[in-house]
Amino acid sequence: MVSDLLTSTEYWTDIQITRQDVEFLHNYLFEYETPLTAHELVSVFIEERIRAEQDSLRKRREAGGKIYLPRETFQVGDHVIFPALGWKHGKVAEVRLASTPRLAHSMF
Repeated sequence: MVSDLLTSTEYWTDIQITRQDVEFLHNYLFEYETPLTAHELVSVFIEERIRAEQDSLRKRREAGGKIYLPRETFQVGDHVIFPALGWKHGKVAEVRLASTPRLAHSMF
């Protein structure tokens, strides 16, 4: 998980500065037009790396399927991802009508 990055000595010890990292910091400095100390730049760099890792993890989790939301409809064969179940993937095998007994007697 991304939160493990904060405690992973290996990740931060073996980190390689990429072209994207340099471009991000360059753009950051131009955008804010304020000189930063090395300590401040490192903080900005770390926050951006964590954000990028979280984004990458989210994209990997969501790849290859639709996020399951109860209000959505799915067809047989659809690939579905269940965030509430640890991002497990599944495939719709059968579609049935919804059954909500407490709403069956409601007047709309």
